[in-house]
Amino acid sequence: MRIEAVAMALEGADFLQVFRYFLDGGQNEAESFVSTQRVFRGVPVSGGFAFTKDTVYLRGLIGVHTFFRHALHQDRLRLGRWLFAGKMTLHDVVRFEPLFLDGTLVPPRWLPPWIERANGLTRAAGVLAVRQPHPHGPDRRPAAALSARWPRATPVRNRCAPRR
Repeated sequence: MRIEAVAMALEGADFLQVFRYFLDGGQNEAESFVSTQRVFRGVPVSGGFAFTKDTVYLRGLIGVHTFFRHALHQDRLRLGRWLFAGKMTLHDVVRFEPLFLDGTLVPPRWLPPWIERANGLTRAAGVLAVRQPHPHGPDRRPAAALSARWPRATPVRNRCAPRR
């Protein structure tokens, strides 16, 4: 609802109109007020402006989700582990894959528990893929350009095993 409220504010809805939108959506007055505050944080409450940080976060979440879905589909979940080797983008980890495979770059020393459990991650990502198919079909996913550039590599045993 907050993404739609941001769009409303950008189109000119003021604080009260957005507040009523949240009320009509089922939030109580306190929840609606807090949600509306987030939409108008740091901008005029008269409309035409909105705090779009939530939209940026959502875009990132969708990008990471799509990245893991493609990695799972291509049996390359090791890419997700390598994201923790240092500060890099999703595109970087794909570009650096040959460097991880040949030992030039080392896998991360520490991994969060949720990614150490590859079976659990695979199962969770599989459920998400089944529950949330892409609305444009499998051939028109937004990250298709990213995954198309992924070079196929032969897995090297124990290269991405978590270090303890």
